[in-house]
Amino acid sequence: MLSDINLLPQREQRSIFFILALAIILSIGLIGGGILFYQYQSLSKEKDAKQSESKIIAEQVDEATAQLLTASLQSMTEQYQEIVNTLVKLPIQTVKVLNDMTAALPKNGYFKSYTYQDTGAISLTATFSSMEETAQYLHQLRVSDWVQYIEISSVTRQNKGTESILYEANYTVQLKREAFLSAKGADGN
Repeated sequence: MLSDINLLPQREQRSIFFILALAIILSIGLIGGGILFYQYQSLSKEKDAKQSESKIIAEQVDEATAQLLTASLQSMTEQYQEIVNTLVKLPIQTVKVLNDMTAALPKNGYFKSYTYQDTGAISLTATFSSMEETAQYLHQLRVSDWVQYIEISSVTRQNKGTESILYEANYTVQLKREAFLSAKGADGN
């Protein structure tokens, strides 16, 4: 009789349940890792696409802004140029007007007051030593090529002592602006 004595502990047989559970856990981990990796890749690609789209949109916005600014500046430049051209054309050189009006004055006549409006209307008061000089000044202005319309509104007689009699006349003059503008262009002033 032989007897087997085995003092080594007996190994328990592994159950198939443990191996199966381990395989399932590993497969879930691998599938989850694959899904996470796929999502990371797709999000990364989407992020790159959005960034490139953002850059393109930013470039388009910059181009559109530059075009608007250029158009705006050109528009403003054109508006300012029109204003400058208008201002250059509008004013009449009052020095030329005064020179022409004083040249028409008789020897003993002088201005007492002078009012000029940019529309070309002049109101003036002049003093003369005789009634004939008052009429002569009216005639000189009426035949001038730079006067469109002239009217004498009043003539008053002023006694300055026993021998001195002065006549004060109020005139309203409308200038021909074209005459002064063309003269301005010829002179360059």
